[in-house]
Amino acid sequence: MNQPIKILHIINHLGNGGAEKNLYNLCRIDNYNYHFVLVLIPGGVYFKPVTEITSGTLSINIKKKSIKHVLKVIKEIRAISPDIIQTWLYHSDLFGVLLCKLIKKPLVWSVRNNKLYNNTDHVLTIAIRKLLSFLSMKYPTYILYNSIEAKVEHEKKGYDKRKGLIVSNILLMPKVMCKQNSFQGLKKEDFKNKTIFGMVARAHKIKGHHDLLLSFKNALRTCDDIHLCLIGNGISDSEIILNYINDFGIKSNVTLFAETDRIFEFYEFIDVHILTSLSESHPNVVIESMAIGVPNISTDVGNAKKIINELGVIVKKRDVSSIKKAILKMHNDRKFNETSWKSLGDKCKKQIQSTYDNDITLDYYNKIWRKKVKVLN
Repeated sequence: MNQPIKILHIINHLGNGGAEKNLYNLCRIDNYNYHFVLVLIPGGVYFKPVTEITSGTLSINIKKKSIKHVLKVIKEIRAISPDIIQTWLYHSDLFGVLLCKLIKKPLVWSVRNNKLYNNTDHVLTIAIRKLLSFLSMKYPTYILYNSIEAKVEHEKKGYDKRKGLIVSNILLMPKVMCKQNSFQGLKKEDFKNKTIFGMVARAHKIKGHHDLLLSFKNALRTCDDIHLCLIGNGISDSEIILNYINDFGIKSNVTLFAETDRIFEFYEFIDVHILTSLSESHPNVVIESMAIGVPNISTDVGNAKKIINELGVIVKKRDVSSIKKAILKMHNDRKFNETSWKSLGDKCKKQIQSTYDNDITLDYYNKIWRKKVKVLN
């Protein structure tokens, strides 16, 4: 058997996002190698859990800390002497390039995004990705994508085709699951058998909250037997989202929740999960919600259509009319055909369970870290 190695992961932050969760899940299932994590901005719901399960967690607050502090952390990294550096998200990919030049260690990028849009994504993020496309020719040994769509999109933008690999997400389920009749003080009985729709997403234009809320407003004109719950980083105090809700006159039909590390309890509380993103690669929220039997509505982004297959509804991006129709369809299916609705939930569970094998994924990571994978294009 191979000797255990030291992997230094670099990530922007440890909030409740797909990359952050996948990093946590990867470290949690790998009990053989040594994982160290460098966080560019400390904090987030996964900061403490990651610290508890890894061999060490370092942080650089790149917004505030001095060059002296950065040099101190680099000295600590030299003392760790990692065998390989794995970075997550664009800013960390760039930081990883600088670090691998300093400590002369191989580098692996983990790309967790698909398309970027000028009107929704930060100018700096778009500029960094453009720079990374040039740097990809020289620095990373591998570039890991979690969907074919993300690989194709990035290689069209100039990422090195000779280094791209597809690596599946890691899915970890709570040991005990039971149907939640309440969530953060909200009781299901208060809704009088309304269909509860929920979306797990941070407060960001790319997630399409405007389209969702406008669609929900339009659906309420036909049926008032529905309720919407939104949860994620920045949701509960987002002035933009609150303004949408007030402008559309749907305040009594929408509940906002703050970010939580108990997201599976939220999935258990809702009846339908909905994702209105303009861009995704391999959306964890769709996988996780389906894994416990919650049907999904999703825009046609990244791998969403492949994940859902025929067990939910796929709609076009920014198509408010289609989103509204999907909401009403799911509500009617749940309300008027209880047997087929339960069967749909069971099929969702089985499909996810048969698709994701963490042992195979971890074995693949071990080969990548040891540079034993040949890239085929």
